[in-house]
Amino acid sequence: MTTKSRWSLSRIIKDVFILGPSLLRFARNLRAVLAYDAKLACKSMVVISVLFVLLGVFVFSAWISILALLFYSLSLYYSIWVSLSLIILLNVVLIVWVVIKMLQIKDDMFFPNTRDQLGL
Repeated sequence: MTTKSRWSLSRIIKDVFILGPSLLRFARNLRAVLAYDAKLACKSMVVISVLFVLLGVFVFSAWISILALLFYSLSLYYSIWVSLSLIILLNVVLIVWVVIKMLQIKDDMFFPNTRDQLGL
């Protein structure tokens, strides 16, 4: 008994002709999905930016309220100049703390442990 070969030239040509349009359809669909994802990512970035600005406004207003409350409570016990000096000193200390934290985070952004392990 002879078995017929599964791979004949006509079958390969037929498969190539069927595969070509399928690959083009796949490429079009993939491009459409990627474009849709990019559009969603752009919308998400806009929403995140707006929410970040709102967060900044709310944090700023809360900080102003805290400072006003602190100024009022300090002005009951001390003079206005001493109260203002204490509030300015508190702000300067917090600014220095934030800058130090930012510098520490900047140093960690270059992944020093990973670079040491890789020998870079």
